[in-house]
Amino acid sequence: MFEQKNDISFEQYKKPLENWVDPPSKKIELTVLRKVIDTINIDFKDESDKMYPIKGARKKKFKEIIYPKKVTTMKDIQTDSSLFAPFAPPGIYDKHLQTKTKNPPYYAFLRDEEEKWLASHKIGIDGPIFYFSDTKRKELNLWLLLF
Repeated sequence: MFEQKNDISFEQYKKPLENWVDPPSKKIELTVLRKVIDTINIDFKDESDKMYPIKGARKKKFKEIIYPKKVTTMKDIQTDSSLFAPFAPPGIYDKHLQTKTKNPPYYAFLRDEEEKWLASHKIGIDGPIFYFSDTKRKELNLWLLLF
């Protein structure tokens, strides 16, 4: 079923799909990934009283909220009583949810004070969402979905 759905060999991904393997936390060499053109300081703005855009992959994630039953803001699920449906084998991914561009212009990852990669799920972040909130695509938002 995995090969039929994903059109790739299951053997190559068998070990991490059957028994999750955490990649090692290694230092990330940023010069290999990017060339800094400019930097700006930004102000943090907590918008937990709003809901993230429920589109694409996030539409599926929204359906995986088990409790609370009614969720209208991020604050509704930022509690110890929130329950989410877990990932389950056999590791099937919907190809229709892939990005529409070959080279997405934005990406995010987390690093610790030693510049080592942090596994987001280990520190309670389900994933970042980047989206433009204006039609001129000048205001880029980054939302961290916490659990």
